[in-house]
Amino acid sequence: MLRHDVGRDAPPAGPFDLVHARLLLVYVAERDAALRTMVQALRPGVWLVVEDGDGSRLLP
Repeated sequence: MLRHDVGRDAPPAGPFDLVHARLLLVYVAERDAALRTMVQALRPGVWLVVEDGDGSRLLP
């Protein structure tokens, strides 16, 4: 397992069998670039798992 800060760190050396991002993209200004970096870190045929909210539960 590797922990990585997509907003601060250079992309880690890959390829990886799984990239998991949970409750992350809502805080990243360059979401498209972050997703591209995650996809490029994967070896072919494996999983990118992204779990994120849309903020709607925070509305009154």
